[in-house]
Amino acid sequence: MTPDQRTKLSQGIAFGVFFQYLGYFIKDVATKRTPPYVGGVIGIVMGIIIFAWGCSHLVAAKRLPKWANFIGLFSLVGLAILWWWPAKPEEAASQR
Repeated sequence: MTPDQRTKLSQGIAFGVFFQYLGYFIKDVATKRTPPYVGGVIGIVMGIIIFAWGCSHLVAAKRLPKWANFIGLFSLVGLAILWWWPAKPEEAASQR
């Protein structure tokens, strides 16, 4: 994993979790069908998207199949699955 991928993974996870929980909090304290409630829902969706973006860098670093990016949408459970998924081995130049 390159330092750039590690930075983007860390940022995506941190900001994604922050926005998800902030959205849950705003949604829970607001009454239904008011602008703060809608803002909370938008925060949750934005957090999920940012989290999935961060997980996509883990998928790229481990050279997993492209469809594995979808697993990042499952938030922390998806991160655990991707973290423990074995990385695809690098092909040696002599084997080509």
